[in-house]
Amino acid sequence: MIIGIGLTFLIGIIWMLVAIVYSSCTRDRSSFLLFMVSFYFLYTLIAFICPFISQIIPQGLVLMPLKIVSAKELFKLALCIVPAAVFGSAGYFTFSIAMSKGNVSVAWGIMNSSIILPFLFGLLIFKDKINATNLLGMLMIFVALFFMVKGKQNGVTDLKNNKKPEHVKEFIFLSLLSFFLVGMSQICSLLPNKFTILFPTAKEISIETMAWRVPLTALTGLIVWGVIAAIGKAQITLKQFKNGMIYAIIVFISQVLLYLTIDILSKYHLSGVVFPLSMGCCIVLFAVYCVAVRHEKLHLLEKVGLGILTLGLFIQAFSSIV
Repeated sequence: MIIGIGLTFLIGIIWMLVAIVYSSCTRDRSSFLLFMVSFYFLYTLIAFICPFISQIIPQGLVLMPLKIVSAKELFKLALCIVPAAVFGSAGYFTFSIAMSKGNVSVAWGIMNSSIILPFLFGLLIFKDKINATNLLGMLMIFVALFFMVKGKQNGVTDLKNNKKPEHVKEFIFLSLLSFFLVGMSQICSLLPNKFTILFPTAKEISIETMAWRVPLTALTGLIVWGVIAAIGKAQITLKQFKNGMIYAIIVFISQVLLYLTIDILSKYHLSGVVFPLSMGCCIVLFAVYCVAVRHEKLHLLEKVGLGILTLGLFIQAFSSIV
C-alpha cells in the first residue's frame, strides 16, 4: 500500500511536468495541432514497443508484455478505454482554447476539479459508501469551483492584463466544458476495474487484456487528433515533432504509473485515492510554477479557490484511507 501511495505522489509531480509542457505548446493554434499529432504518433509507437522491454526487465518495472487476447476480451476493454481517450482528447482540446483566454493555473484547477465526477459516479452507480470526510471533500471542491469562477468574473487578468469581458465568459464556459469532458474520461478509465459491477453476468477483464489499456488509449488519441489535423490541413514541423516526443515520453510514463497504481491500490480498496491525491499535488506545484515563472496575476478569490480545491482533493483522498 505504501508503494501505491508513493506512486500516487510521483504521478502528481509528473502531471505537473505534463501541464508545463502542454501550456507552453498551446500558444499558437496551428502549431498546437501539429504538436498533438506528433505527440500521439510517438506515444502510440512507445506504447506498442515498450511492453516488449518488460520481457527482459523484471515484471512491472516497465509494462506487462502485450499478449494476444481474444477479440471479445479486447472489445470489453475497448468499451471503456476508447471513450476515455475520446473524452480526454476533447477535454484537453477545449482546455487548450480556455488557456488562451485567461490564467493557465485557474483553467488547470477548474478542469481538474473534474475528480468529483468519478466520485459522484461511484456513489450513484457503484453504490460506493460515503462518509463525513467524503462529503466534506466533495463540498470543498464545489466551493472551490465557485470561488475560481467568481474570481474570474471579478477581474481576472492574463499576462498582459488586457482581457475583455467576453473573453472571461468564454474562459469560464470552456474551462467548465473541459471539466466535464475530462471527468467523463476519468470515469471511463476506472471502468475496467469495475466491469463486473456494470455487467454482473460478465467475467472480469483479465490481467493480460488490461495490458492493452495504454496502447488502446494512444491509438485512439492518434486517430482523433489525426482527423483534426487532416481537417485543418496541418503540416508537421521538426520543432513540434521534438516537443511532441518530450511530451509523449512524459505522458506515457504517467499513464503507465497511473494504471499500475490503480491496480495496486485496488487490492486494498483504495483506488479512489489515486486521482484526488495525485491531482492535488499537481495543482499545488503547477500553481507555484505559474506564479513564479509565468508571472500570472491571480484575483484573491482565485487564490482562495485554488487553495480550497487543493485542500478538498487531499481530504477526498484521505477519506479513502480512513
